Amino acid sequence: MNKETSFPDLIKKNFNFLLSEYNFMMHEKNSEFGETVVYQSPRLIIQICKDRGSLFILLLPSGEPELAQLGLLNILEALSFIVPDDFLGPIAPDQFDQSLASYAVWLKQYCENLLRGNLSSWKMLLKINLDRMKKKYTSATKGKQLPKRIYQELEEYIKTNRSLE
Repeated sequence: MNKETSFPDLIKKNFNFLLSEYNFMMHEKNSEFGETVVYQSPRLIIQICKDRGSLFILLLPSGEPELAQLGLLNILEALSFIVPDDFLGPIAPDQFDQSLASYAVWLKQYCENLLRGNLSSWKMLLKINLDRMKKKYTSATKGKQLPKRIYQELEEYIKTNRSLE
C-alpha cells in the first residue's frame, strides 16, 4: 500500500462490486478491529477490517447477535476451500491490495448466495464452524472437551433461531 492510497480507498477499489452488483451501502467506522469499512444490505453486514497488519472480512446477518458472525475464512473453510497460508496472520502493507483483491474474488465466488440475501445456509455454516472448533480443541488438548461456557450460547442460538430459515 503506497502512502497515497488509504486503506478505505483499497477496500473501495476491490469491493466496489458490492455497491454496483448487490446494492450494498458503504460507510467507514471506528471499531475494536481498527480501520473498518462496512458494507450493508437489508440482509447482510460485511465488515472489512485492518488491525495490526491483519485483515479480517466479517459477515453477519442483519439484526442477528454478534455471536452469529463468521469470518470469510471460516466460511471458506466450512466449504472446504483451502486458504493459502500467507493469508493467515499479519500481511505486509505493500501486500494489502493483492490480499484484498483475493478476498474480494473469494467473497464473490463462494458467497454469492449470501450477497444476494439468501441466508438459508447460515445456520449450517455456524454449525460446521462450531463442530470444527470443538474438534480442534479436542485435538490440541489431547482429548479434552471444549468447555461448555465457550460454545453453549452459540449452540443454543443454532438450535432455536428461526429467523435464518
